[in-house]
Amino acid sequence: MTTCSLDRKPLLAILLIGLITWQMPAMAQQNTTDSTRETSSPLRWGGYAHLLLADHNASFARLPGVPNCCAEFTGGGGFGWEIGAIAGYSITRQIAVEGRLGYLRYGGALREREETTVIFEGVPRAGSFEHQLDADFSGLLFAPSLIWRPTSTPLYLQGGPVIGLLLDGTYEQQEVLIEPETFGLFENNRRIRNESSGSIPDRTSLFAAIELGAGWELPLNEAGTLTISPEVGYTIGLTNHVMDSSWSVNFLSLGAALRFGTRPAEPDTQPVPPPVLDTIVAVDTVEIPRISATIEAVGLDEEGRVTDLPTLKVEEFISTNLRPLLTYVFFEENSHTIPERYVKIPPGQEGRFAIDRLHSVPVLPTYHHVLNIIGRRMVDNPDEVVELVGTNDGLGERVLDGTELSERRARAVREYLMRTWGIDSSRLPISTRDLPDRPSNVRIEDGIEENRRVELRSDAWEIVQPIVTIDTLRVTNPPSIRIDLETDATGPLRSWRVEVRQEGRVIRAFSSDETLRERGGNPVEELPREILWNLAEDQLHVPRSDMPVTFELTVVDGDGRVARSMPDTIEVEQITVSEKRRERIADRYIDRYRLILFEFDSANLGPLNQRIAEYIRRRVQPESEVSVIGQTDRIGATAHNLRLSQGRAESTVEALDLPSELGRGEGENTELYNNDLPEGRFYSRTVRVLVETPVQADSTAPRE
Repeated sequence: MTTCSLDRKPLLAILLIGLITWQMPAMAQQNTTDSTRETSSPLRWGGYAHLLLADHNASFARLPGVPNCCAEFTGGGGFGWEIGAIAGYSITRQIAVEGRLGYLRYGGALREREETTVIFEGVPRAGSFEHQLDADFSGLLFAPSLIWRPTSTPLYLQGGPVIGLLLDGTYEQQEVLIEPETFGLFENNRRIRNESSGSIPDRTSLFAAIELGAGWELPLNEAGTLTISPEVGYTIGLTNHVMDSSWSVNFLSLGAALRFGTRPAEPDTQPVPPPVLDTIVAVDTVEIPRISATIEAVGLDEEGRVTDLPTLKVEEFISTNLRPLLTYVFFEENSHTIPERYVKIPPGQEGRFAIDRLHSVPVLPTYHHVLNIIGRRMVDNPDEVVELVGTNDGLGERVLDGTELSERRARAVREYLMRTWGIDSSRLPISTRDLPDRPSNVRIEDGIEENRRVELRSDAWEIVQPIVTIDTLRVTNPPSIRIDLETDATGPLRSWRVEVRQEGRVIRAFSSDETLRERGGNPVEELPREILWNLAEDQLHVPRSDMPVTFELTVVDGDGRVARSMPDTIEVEQITVSEKRRERIADRYIDRYRLILFEFDSANLGPLNQRIAEYIRRRVQPESEVSVIGQTDRIGATAHNLRLSQGRAESTVEALDLPSELGRGEGENTELYNNDLPEGRFYSRTVRVLVETPVQADSTAPRE
């Protein structure tokens, strides 16, 4: 695939326009004996045809609802064409207005290569695979423009907005194993996985752009009423093609326009007014103050203390990762619509979803597939039944609708499982309550929010078991980075964005976009003082090379003023599994386990956690180093939460038959997951078990 980057295309367009400007005067003398003759009529119409070179600019990991383990698609290229009709009017010899109504079709090929460690026959090897996303779009556009003829030659420049309607958008995606070339398969026994195609989910209907171009108008008859114009233009896309995803398209266009007028234009006879001499009056100018922004990245150790951060050290380990499945679906107040953050697959595409493809997806995004995970497991276990228990907050919702709202919530979950996954209704019985049988605290808003839910209950381990994957774990030192932000802008902000880049690519971004969309784009944002980037829980975005990482902040205030900070840079040191084996460096397996579904304000393990503890106990070897860390969410007093987390750690240590001193509580000091979400608080009521087992540097024994 041949692509042109965004930086090269405007430069190419400028060079072509300059070439036309330089060469066309000589051509004009060969084509007409009067270079000053007006070749256009006041009212003109015609048509045009252009070839398009598309430059796709992207910053998203996956299409909505389409499983994909790509860290980020950053862009690509494609080709297309555009045809349409023209109508215009000449105001003077030099100025005209014109409108174009056209149809366009274009494609895009997005490719991202990911380097990784491939475990083949128990031996780690360097490998890579390529995420491929091919898209095809078609649409209608309306482009009003202003045409200006700066000289007496047939050269004209034009520019204006473009408003369009996307009629169609389809995609095909796959992940292809590139290296090793001669051996190795994915878990599906093929060198291709994550195959998917269809209509692009959440495709936007309208798009907007700005178009700039140039042309050279040549007469085809003596009267000058019929002309043909070679044209070159560049279009800058202003809107995204997929809602809530950064994906815009720019175009370089080459083509021609044919115009016809009914009669020649009248000469521009308006006299040039004489120069007006007047007294020069000095006026004080008011300089609009600029705004500034600063950013600084500091490391945090396991205790949350600031550490020196000259170098971020990243080390690879082979790891078992156990993520328990929270089988609750939470709802907004007085609503029975499944919230948008839950991933919903269109009917007919469920066959492309596989649980083992979630191996590199973080904890909460994995949980947001809960309906698809349950659906897949029910398909694979056709005799199992899942009870749907609808609840409400027991307060205002109970007074307004009571168990009727609870039932509508359960029916919404059942309808999705029936429609997308084909589960028979007899396997999805519904029961309703006001409060759940194990409610959260109804005296605070966080607890009230957690009680608005549907519980998916099953006694079958095959349905509710945790998600266990064996993959490469990247451990960083320090484990977290705190990003400190500051601006001198006063009043509310329109937007802010932090970009973390490595080798020129955005590997992680934090922004106000989501909040602004919820509030209609109004400037009501404040810049947070700090952002905590927990690298241990964000494996998908851990730096993957030795190149430095830069942090940059962009702020737009309420008046539209933009401030960009000076980048803050940290060095990166990378140690891969292959390097350790090659250089015979002592290595170890690192296994991570989590226990959840502790009852609110309780340290009792419960049946599910007991079964997880039994699984962990079998994995602990005599030479293993084990740490057990209990934690809580933000609800409750700090001292009480510290005692509660210690109790949870001690209960887990006892279940694992380990010395009591291995367990410790951290309370709410470290926010593992977004506590503004009910699921984030549930997953924060956890015990993390870390098991590190030494392995010989020259060992090639496969991991169980």
